[in-house]
Parts: sequence; structure tokens; C-alpha cells
Amino acid sequence: MEEIFWLDKWEGKANGGYCFRNNLFKFFDKCEENGLKVIGIKKPTDWNLCVVCEKINNASQQNSEVEE
Repeated sequence: MEEIFWLDKWEGKANGGYCFRNNLFKFFDKCEENGLKVIGIKKPTDWNLCVVCEKINNASQQNSEVEE
């Protein structure tokens, strides 16, 4: 399932998307394998991105939430 993270309270017209090659999707997969669900991305003022996660108790709970 494709997910898009938006800036809170943003209103306006989007002008396409910019894609860049990275391994972030692999990191997201590792988070899920370790019982974490990615719920947001924080962009501080430096060059880093912070991935915000929710702890999921077990894989069966995670799978039921995805199906809803």
C-alpha cells in the first residue's frame, strides 16, 4: 500500500513530486520487522530526517491494522 506523508495544516497546490534514490524504504521495512509502524517523518533544520514510529505489540496486530 502506498502512503504519503503531508505537512500538517498545509494548503495549496502541489507541483509534482521529486524522487531521489535512497535506502529509506529498506529502513522502513526493518522498522516493521522490529514491531514499529512508521507514522511520520520529521525534518529538522540540519541534513537529517527523523522517522517517527509507533510501537506495535506483535505481527498479527500489525497485519490486522493494515487490512482495515
